[in-house]
Amino acid sequence: MVSIPINDDLLLRSYVPEDAPALFQAIHKSRKHLRHWLNWVDTTTKEEHSLEFIRQSLAAQHNQEAIALGIFLNGQIIGGIGMHYWDHYLRIVHIGYWINKEHEGKGIISASCRHFFSFVFDKLNINKIELHFL
Repeated sequence: MVSIPINDDLLLRSYVPEDAPALFQAIHKSRKHLRHWLNWVDTTTKEEHSLEFIRQSLAAQHNQEAIALGIFLNGQIIGGIGMHYWDHYLRIVHIGYWINKEHEGKGIISASCRHFFSFVFDKLNINKIELHFL
């Protein structure tokens, strides 16, 4: 389980199966806004899809293939951040993130990225991050 506190209100942490309803609602609430950037939004149409994502994410984290974390503001999921394509030999990962519409522009993603990148570099011995913008 990964947990990265940012401040008293903001936390990055691994999803757990019990987060599935809240994760689905966070995605559903900003579906129109997110679909422009994230192709998986339109295939996440019920809570079961979020639960399956969480299960796959926990398995990938256990196998050191990827890490998916929720962005929690005062205990509520408002977005996600993670890394995938974890190449242990080249020590490189790809980074992705999203935040729901109502929390955009408040510096939450910037703070989340700073702390997550520090975790990736300091704790996982990664030395390269790739981030693709659409």
